[in-house]
Amino acid sequence: MWVGASRNAIAIADELVAKAATGGTVTPRQGVQLPTTGYAVGQRGIKGQFHYFEILDWVRRELSAVVAAGHYFGVWFNDGTYYLDVVKIHSELVPACRDAHERGELAIYDLGGQREIPAAEYVLAQGVEL
Repeated sequence: MWVGASRNAIAIADELVAKAATGGTVTPRQGVQLPTTGYAVGQRGIKGQFHYFEILDWVRRELSAVVAAGHYFGVWFNDGTYYLDVVKIHSELVPACRDAHERGELAIYDLGGQREIPAAEYVLAQGVEL
């Protein structure tokens, strides 16, 4: 479990909005930096076109569970749709691929390589049998 205070929901929502065009991951904890390595996998979320207050409401609903689980918030844009996700960061590729495959994720994000790994690629990653 993480220690320390969670960030204000408004600050998190603001950061998600700022990252919406390019996508990104946001930490929910004060003083906790986003890992520079690992693989971000969406755990649950919402998709569509959002007004700011819808994003803020979603962050408020999810914040305590995200903090308790040691997860993060993420925003991604694909084919005209925004995805707001609760994100788990795996330290290794194989578990990340398995998690994403089980959840039907469209992609995972390699924090160290700063690249998206689409489902077609992560299913075949390193010959992993899922």
